[in-house]
Amino acid sequence: MRKKFTLVELMIVLAILTLLLSILYPSLTKAREQTRRALCKSNQQQIAQAVSFYSGINNGRISMGIDEGSYQASYMFNSGNDGHTFSYYSYFKEDLIGAPEIWYCPSNKSEFFQYNGKVNRWPPVNGKTKTRAAYNNKAVLDGADHPLYPSLSTLSSQSLLSDIVSRRGLYDQHHKNGSNVLFLDGSSVWAELPLIEDLLNTMSRYHATGNNANFLKMFKKFDSLCID
Repeated sequence: MRKKFTLVELMIVLAILTLLLSILYPSLTKAREQTRRALCKSNQQQIAQAVSFYSGINNGRISMGIDEGSYQASYMFNSGNDGHTFSYYSYFKEDLIGAPEIWYCPSNKSEFFQYNGKVNRWPPVNGKTKTRAAYNNKAVLDGADHPLYPSLSTLSSQSLLSDIVSRRGLYDQHHKNGSNVLFLDGSSVWAELPLIEDLLNTMSRYHATGNNANFLKMFKKFDSLCID
């Protein structure tokens, strides 16, 4: 006759399984985040190709995206506006977006920066949608010969975009302990949180004009990571 498990034995088995899961869960969570970080880096490198293609068909220039002096850091499209000076609209207009998912960080948990979510619809439709990407544009480049459409060839050592880095609450909905940064030479580099933490903690609103100086200071720190 096959022996049946007693209630005590079942409770012991469940306790052991719970203990094993508690031991393994942090490792599994870390492994998942490492995978998302690698995918995020791949996304940025594909975006670099779109930027390069844009440059190739626009006399060597790229689109930065500044509107009325404001730092419109991650807009793909803004409702009620033709969007021609927003960060990534030029790439959308030139049909260089490719797979739109690559413009969204896989670690991002904010509904405002997720691909085709409830508040961030895809595709962008003029007058009906306000669509954001999940990567933050630097917007102002040192030595740029044009504020909106600088020449790419002279700026390869500068950072172009990163995971959303604004007020701390939004930042913590991404990788938490760091940020992937894309440079104009096409490389993507991991920046540890301590590099920008002091500036990040001063932010109160995402891409508010009053925070422009701190955004640019953060990207200045990113520039120091460029691999020659």
